[in-house]
Amino acid sequence: MAETCFHCGEPIDKERVEYDGKVFCCHGCKEVYHILKENALEDFYKLNPSSGVSKKKNAQSKDFSFLNNPEIAEKILQFRDGGIAVVRWSLPQIHCSSCIWLLENLPKLQKGIISVIVNFPKGTAQITFREADITLAQVAAVLDHIGYPPALSQSSLTEAKKEEKSYDRTLIYQLAVAGFAFGNIMLLSIPEYFGMNNIGDENFAYYFRFVSIALSLPVLLYSSQEYYKSAWAGLRSGVINIDVPIVLGIFIIFFRSIYEVFVLHEPGFFDSLAGLLFFLLIGKYFQRRTYERMSFDRDYSSYFPIAVTRILTDGSKELIPISKIAKDDLLLIHSDELIPVDAELVEGRAYIDNSFVTGEAMPVTKNPGEKIYAGGRQKGEKIVVKALRPLDQSYLTSIWNQPTHRKDVKIIKDLTDKISKRFTIWLLIVAILGFLAWLPFDANTAINVLTAVLIVACPCALALAAPFAESNMMLHLGRNGLYLKDAPTVEQLADVQHYVFDKTGTLTVASDGEATYQGIPLTDEEQILVHALVSNSLHPLSRILSKKLLSGSAEITEFIEEKGAGLTGVVNGTKLKIGSRSFVLPTTEQSEEEVQNSEVHIEIDGRYRGFFTIQNKYRENLKDLFDALKDKPITILSGDNDRELPNLRKFLPEKAEIRFFQKPTDKLQYIEDLESKGVKTLMAGDGLNDAGALMRSHMGISVAEDVYTFSPACDAILEASHLYKLPKYVDAAKSTVKIIQESFLISLLYNLGGLSFALAGVLEPIVCAILMPISSITVVVYVVLRTQAAAKRIFNSSDNQLDIFSYQPVTKEAHLEEVR
Repeated sequence: MAETCFHCGEPIDKERVEYDGKVFCCHGCKEVYHILKENALEDFYKLNPSSGVSKKKNAQSKDFSFLNNPEIAEKILQFRDGGIAVVRWSLPQIHCSSCIWLLENLPKLQKGIISVIVNFPKGTAQITFREADITLAQVAAVLDHIGYPPALSQSSLTEAKKEEKSYDRTLIYQLAVAGFAFGNIMLLSIPEYFGMNNIGDENFAYYFRFVSIALSLPVLLYSSQEYYKSAWAGLRSGVINIDVPIVLGIFIIFFRSIYEVFVLHEPGFFDSLAGLLFFLLIGKYFQRRTYERMSFDRDYSSYFPIAVTRILTDGSKELIPISKIAKDDLLLIHSDELIPVDAELVEGRAYIDNSFVTGEAMPVTKNPGEKIYAGGRQKGEKIVVKALRPLDQSYLTSIWNQPTHRKDVKIIKDLTDKISKRFTIWLLIVAILGFLAWLPFDANTAINVLTAVLIVACPCALALAAPFAESNMMLHLGRNGLYLKDAPTVEQLADVQHYVFDKTGTLTVASDGEATYQGIPLTDEEQILVHALVSNSLHPLSRILSKKLLSGSAEITEFIEEKGAGLTGVVNGTKLKIGSRSFVLPTTEQSEEEVQNSEVHIEIDGRYRGFFTIQNKYRENLKDLFDALKDKPITILSGDNDRELPNLRKFLPEKAEIRFFQKPTDKLQYIEDLESKGVKTLMAGDGLNDAGALMRSHMGISVAEDVYTFSPACDAILEASHLYKLPKYVDAAKSTVKIIQESFLISLLYNLGGLSFALAGVLEPIVCAILMPISSITVVVYVVLRTQAAAKRIFNSSDNQLDIFSYQPVTKEAHLEEVR
């Protein structure tokens, strides 16, 4: 047996290199192995032996110095700010899970590379790197050195930032070829079907058979290509996937038919072969079209309660959906608000946190005239920016779906993978045993049994059940105010055990409440100064105060917001400090009376003036929410003092735990303690002070009272007016998991029934080919109808009638109008 390269698995022919007791086909492969070993990344070969890319063709290193040209780099880079850059390149050499593993471990190999995110279906990698440590040209050289050179062409240089949306018609062409061949072979086989092959010139029968062979060749060589590729990729990885038995069935039918024509002078089964591929491809086409209608790449303006304030030419302001942003629009961005589009800073001083884009938390200072990228978050005073281009919704969606913001939940996925992995092996065993059992009695029946078993029993329906059920329920949840990050998040929601709620801005109405002042009276000028500072913040208490104070012209030259504590700033040359008592007066002891009040304290130019007492307004139907959860563990985490304890107790069950004086770090620690004990928590917060807790919880829900709030760290966004529906959302998720399990049982019964008829020799391959896509369609229709019925029952509304084949996401125009 010929030797193969330890790294890439290719045969060793002209060059043979030995190193570390292993043999390689070239020095390039040996060098990559050496690099991986030096960096303790030899697990690459454990994942998938001989999975590396051959370095023979790329032995001569390419020159990437042209990428150091600033104009070229600007066209290629997706993001460049604060010394951090992001590039997305096509890497055609990506072919298996080991490639993904190696590329995503690239930061361990090369200093300066922060992260690599691989999109395997598209063959692309998003690379974030630090420009002080490595240049764009060096990044390309590193990729080339380990066998994954980026595909750089003139089109990629001039259109690197454009997302191609070409529609792949290969499946349609393959289906058309199979359908054409199937129809014509059936037509030519009519004399054989009716026993008329001996009528007239017998040469016609031979002629029709040869034409049938010619018509079947395009089906064998073209229409079946995807099944060959999938089966071969699985076998190369040591996995027998669900396409292996299909490929075996195709080969058995074709070569058995060739034998029948040339040896036994019989018509063969060419019509069955063409029909098999025709109906399999119909099933695949149905699956793809339905997935497209599911709208996985969701429209941001339709799915998220997020908008922005646009400044009109007359100086007035209006709230608009981010989908309505046009080039050159002036946008007002508050502190802690997400910047939705690439923009130029016009007014104010920006302090931009790009951590959701690059993973780096160090804010970057921007001055007027400088560019700010979409996805950054302003951490200082209000700023005015000019939009440089309209909204790129897919880019913002990608921020929310960053792998660093995702949680690995595999309840149904693990079950599907386990079933599919073992299914094919057992299917092959059953098919071979059936063939051997029939062979002594009837060779033709034995062949039919073998092919029928391989075709009729397929776990395709299992693979379809979970995505369709979860996606359909995700759409229903969206119609009822809960917007999930992706379909599998339904499983997270179904698995919740402990409910944790933030108080201010979550259980209370952030924009409404009563504020009374105690202390040295504030002059009109001082009220204007305080108003100017608090109006920059999105914190619920700041927004309540901004409505109660006088407003006027004020210039802010300094602004800092400390999470869960307060604000400091300089307004019209006057220094202000506003926030909790411990923040404004950290060394002052509190009296018993002061502890019993919810306060926002004020210091002006180093002199303490007094405090506002905020009377919270609780959300409607809050009692209904906690009554529905009374048998579940509940915890309230509040950054305020315990003045609200009597009011909260009116809504909560007796066993509910309430914790006051909780800083953002305290909330995070509480969630981490529960999760470390195996308790799966649901954290509901306003997304401002609760980002850490939302991220660490099993299911993090950002409660958005208005259209400004957005936290990429969460798993879902909930319109605050629908908070009382939270128990219903969980019930809907649990119903979805149950429906998926039911569909697994239906698929299993179908396969057992089909196998019994196939083993009995009463099913022809063509009948099996028809039944196979029908089984998949049946499961899809079942889960769609069942999830629709479950949604209608749980939410008790006729509005939940939803057809996934004509679904269009619901817009937020009415919600925006209500906020205005």
